[in-house]
Amino acid sequence: MPLSVSSVPTSVANGPCERALNRYTISSTDKFQTPDRLNSSGNVFMAPRIKKKAKVRARTKKKDPIYVDGVRPRPMYVDYKNVELLSKLVNRHGRIVSRRKTGCSAHSQHAVTKAIKRARFMGLLPYVGE
Repeated sequence: MPLSVSSVPTSVANGPCERALNRYTISSTDKFQTPDRLNSSGNVFMAPRIKKKAKVRARTKKKDPIYVDGVRPRPMYVDYKNVELLSKLVNRHGRIVSRRKTGCSAHSQHAVTKAIKRARFMGLLPYVGE
């Protein structure tokens, strides 16, 4: 059943959408079709999308900042008085930076978190940044 302007509410039929409705037709067998997107057999033609090739980059593995010469210190302890190291592991808002960004292992991240919280409690690091 073709869509006619008379079956559309008067606010649309009198407005600027009237010309747009005349261009498109709906029937029970086909969908919206625009004249510029029909192929030779009369079907809707959709051009295939071109996929961009992903650039291959070799990721360098982040080194744990707590390890000494690439070896994990035993027992794992981060000095809460070492404010220079701890300030690198806290962002400018005062939040502890995640393992994913710092490259810490899970074990050293726990030690870093404890040290940062101790340093905050002792007044060496701020709870809130700038």
